[in-house]
Amino acid sequence: MVEKLLSKVVMITFLVMIVIGFTIPSFLQSNDGKAAAEQRICQTDTECYLMCEDIPVAILCSGNLCIQNSCKEKSLYPFQQNPLAFSLGVEVDGQTVNLTANPNNFFVKFNPTEIFSSGISLNQILDKAGMRLEGLCLQTPQGKYCNEKEKEVQVWLNGNRTYNYNYVPVQGDTIKIIYTG
Repeated sequence: MVEKLLSKVVMITFLVMIVIGFTIPSFLQSNDGKAAAEQRICQTDTECYLMCEDIPVAILCSGNLCIQNSCKEKSLYPFQQNPLAFSLGVEVDGQTVNLTANPNNFFVKFNPTEIFSSGISLNQILDKAGMRLEGLCLQTPQGKYCNEKEKEVQVWLNGNRTYNYNYVPVQGDTIKIIYTG
């Protein structure tokens, strides 16, 4: 009989520990009553619109995620009516790569290159054209081009070679990405 009583006490103690184990962490990670907004998956900027106080707010889609997910979050890339213009060219083996963006992306336009928010990096701009600079490679819709024995990816900024793929362009910049031998 003592064994049955002891097993019941152990079982109740174990259940109490489980309940405490699941409830205490939620109290410790309190966020002052603010509910975290769930991240939204996107392919274009139009999928990220928010309605804040009955006003539509344009939100950047970057890396297939909406950068802002609720009206309470601060916008890292507020939409600006007056674009920042600069020159951007991509060349693979002597052939110019045509830069085009989905018309549902309105933060970046090509031909001429214009961005409608400050702070958008070179890789975010290239993402809108289906491209990416990563390590020693240039990924385009036509294929992946990586440094080899006699060929390499080069990024030129205003006539100077750079390795900063997250560079944030400014008005009047000239950026050229070249894959050649």
